[in-house]
Amino acid sequence: MLAAVALLGLYYLEEDCRGWCQWRLCKRQLEAQGAALDWLAFRPAKVADEENILKAPRMADWFSAKSPNDLTEKLSSAGLVTVARSLDSNVLAQVYQTDPDDPVPEGNVDVLLSYRDGTLKLSPFGGNERDHSAADFQVIPLIVYDGVPLTDAIMNLARQGEITCEIDADLEIKPGGPPMVTFRWENLSAQQTLTALLTNYALEMVSLHSNRTFRIRRAAEPGGPKVQVETAAQERLEGAILAAWKAAGNQMPIQGLMGSQDYFLVARELKPVHPIQVAVRTERWWPASTVSQFFPIQLLPTSRSRLAALRVQPGNSGSFNLLLGPPHYYLAADYLAWSDPVRAEFDTIRSGLKRACAQAGTDCEEAGPPQIYDYVTVRVLIQTLAQRAQCHLLLNESEAALQELTLVHEVCRLLKRRPVTIVPAMMDVAVNGVYVGVVADGLRLGAWREPQLKIVQQQLDEVDLLPLLVEAAQWERYHLCRAIESEPLPKLMRSMKFVGMPPPQPSLETKDLVYGLYSLAPRGWAYQAMATVARLDQDLLDSVDGTSRVVYPEKMEDAESAAQALLQRTGPTTFLASTIHPSFTHAWAVMARNQTLANHALIACALERYRLAHSRYPDRLEQLVPSFATRIPRDVIHGEPLRYRLEENGRFLLYSVGWNGKDDGGTPEPSEAYLPDQPRCDWVWGESIRSKEHSHGATELSLSK
Repeated sequence: MLAAVALLGLYYLEEDCRGWCQWRLCKRQLEAQGAALDWLAFRPAKVADEENILKAPRMADWFSAKSPNDLTEKLSSAGLVTVARSLDSNVLAQVYQTDPDDPVPEGNVDVLLSYRDGTLKLSPFGGNERDHSAADFQVIPLIVYDGVPLTDAIMNLARQGEITCEIDADLEIKPGGPPMVTFRWENLSAQQTLTALLTNYALEMVSLHSNRTFRIRRAAEPGGPKVQVETAAQERLEGAILAAWKAAGNQMPIQGLMGSQDYFLVARELKPVHPIQVAVRTERWWPASTVSQFFPIQLLPTSRSRLAALRVQPGNSGSFNLLLGPPHYYLAADYLAWSDPVRAEFDTIRSGLKRACAQAGTDCEEAGPPQIYDYVTVRVLIQTLAQRAQCHLLLNESEAALQELTLVHEVCRLLKRRPVTIVPAMMDVAVNGVYVGVVADGLRLGAWREPQLKIVQQQLDEVDLLPLLVEAAQWERYHLCRAIESEPLPKLMRSMKFVGMPPPQPSLETKDLVYGLYSLAPRGWAYQAMATVARLDQDLLDSVDGTSRVVYPEKMEDAESAAQALLQRTGPTTFLASTIHPSFTHAWAVMARNQTLANHALIACALERYRLAHSRYPDRLEQLVPSFATRIPRDVIHGEPLRYRLEENGRFLLYSVGWNGKDDGGTPEPSEAYLPDQPRCDWVWGESIRSKEHSHGATELSLSK
């Protein structure tokens, strides 16, 4: 017994010594490379009260205390709905169904269409749709199937309707054979019966290259079939809607912007339109989600949000109403009037931000993680200021817009107090994304003038996101290692995301058992985990050149892959490291993208100033220096020059390589996608702004509650 205890004691001693030695060696090696692993590297200097932003009147109440506070209450959108202008009555078109064989006299409707084989086409007035095979409309008095395999029923109905079809090989069939169907239908054509059968089983019939050859497959969307709109039909619909829009006294394009809170802001009130009448000859009817595909029309070219697209709502007697944009819009003047009572608070914030820096509290000794700001207040403040700037731009009040935008820029100083953690660092990234979006809005509207463009350039020149994120990553590593060293391992692991066990995830009781066992683990395991986490974080940091402000995505992804391979190994120390090791790869990608867009905005302002002076854009970016720009930023990815060229239409193309690190010729990322998941796309000025801000990207993610 004594021998067993002695052996156990020697094992613990050996593990503790080995772990401690591994950590000390790792720490020396990393510090020799410039890593910060000591509190003194993060300890902030003491700030005199008269130089401390948070010691200015009201600043601590709004930005250090927990919300809600009087500022967030005044900026609550609850009071904004009272000034909202409803668009629900502004119907652009009324769509209703008619049978294929019904004659429709010209004059009763503005646009007559027919829907057949998944395609929407123009239809002739007066006649009917019996220009197809008579089998399409031949009514069968009674169709009865009793216990027939689904595939047989489909093929029999297709044969009766003179339709050649093939059933998709991957069509889901239940084990034991195809489903057995039983139904009774009266006075329907074979094609109508086939359509109803496919709908009941969530299937659809897709037209192939031949005129009457189709494939039967699972429906792409349960809400209804995909609709192809022929060019002639689309042009007729768009022309009729635009004519009605202009006849009401509305202007095109609409001077409107989508705010960061998804508020649709317009320069002038939209006048009600006399809706056009659209009839569709069809044998079936669809939900509103399918009818909305009839109108692939862009009436809001200045908008950057899916919420500003055309909407379709059910009307009376099976009809549908086509409406413009979101349920509510806000006149720019109304939004400014609603938020004007908070201007005194904005002035107080401006005054406070004239101080040197922000430091929460007076104790700069090491005492756990730094105090957290009330980021809800920061988020609401930034969004309101940005939307006020957009309203001023819509009203051609560029100087007032610059005043609001400057405050957005200055608020970032609140997020840079030391030690910097990952949350305020990413908030800084997001705030600058909002800032760049408003700058782009002003350039698209042609609202900025030379004096404002010069000031905006100076502010954009100060945007430097990479060093703050480097410092935040260094702090997070130091703080995590300190927690591993000082906290009991079961408590630390329960506070972290449980990622170490392979699927299926264990029950809560199993987790607690595993965590409890770590209370018996040698402390040397904790030191070994510290060394593992510190080295993995350093591999990621080595993918960034803080001096040149350059990111190397391929190195970062290689480091991430190597980390995942290491952490998946079986062992007590790797299990511990995998449980507590964070991954910030996506944060680096978001930072690189927003810094790129800030660099693009700086160049775009200089290009606009050049155009105002010379009535054209320069042939090369180097022509901007020194009269219109003090420097030409390098690409954040790999540090290469920005890509720029003049287009035949007199406009310019400005872009950088995306996260894949390759020049894809200025191919923008899809509006529905977001980095770093798209392998073939560049970050294109203008296009990247539109795809970024309203596709659940950095701005929305980082500024969400």
